[in-house]
Amino acid sequence: MIRLLNSIPRWFKQKSDYSEISSEPDFPQGFGYKTAWLAIPSKSLDEIIKVLHLSQPVKANWQSGLNHIYNDRKDNHVFVTPLIKGWNFVIGFGIGSFSTDKENNKIFLHSLTSLAQKMPNFYYFCTHRVCEYHSWIMIEDGKIKRAFAYGDGEIFYEKGAITSQEKELDVIFGAESDYKFPDEEDVIKIASAWSTNPLDIGENTDTEGVGILGKISNGS
Repeated sequence: MIRLLNSIPRWFKQKSDYSEISSEPDFPQGFGYKTAWLAIPSKSLDEIIKVLHLSQPVKANWQSGLNHIYNDRKDNHVFVTPLIKGWNFVIGFGIGSFSTDKENNKIFLHSLTSLAQKMPNFYYFCTHRVCEYHSWIMIEDGKIKRAFAYGDGEIFYEKGAITSQEKELDVIFGAESDYKFPDEEDVIKIASAWSTNPLDIGENTDTEGVGILGKISNGS
């Protein structure tokens, strides 16, 4: 299984625990590298918490929520953002990912399809440059319409026809591209085309907010 190594953006503190969680509203902050996230069209936080079966939920602002999920990888927390530019985001490796482990992939696919039954339209993205794991998934009408996952020098999973956005951005990999392989910038490109660029989420907004930090339970 891929080991997703820890990496801390320059503006994050080096240690994080619940004592550092702040519920004071702050401005959105960009994310995207070395993490996983769901991009969900306009939902309330209450709806998302219910759909994810989020346990141990606590209010957290952008700074402390992102800080926690980047520092505390082992506890599988995710940060659910407030609505921003028409989207909510669920951020953190607690969402899960594909790997070389077939059993893990069955569990991950089951979690996605279960989630899609309750929330029929959303997108999944994951990237980590250290182990070169990169993935994107489009869920429409409760089904996986397109999925691609690459890591450790091989394609772990692929489903559905290559989308027009992938073609336009030249984000096509495997035999059809002379075995060109993806990188983190390709994930950002697809995220920008399918939803919005997470790196720029804090730009051109003066809206402060508070999200939710919690764990996705096995019941999701």
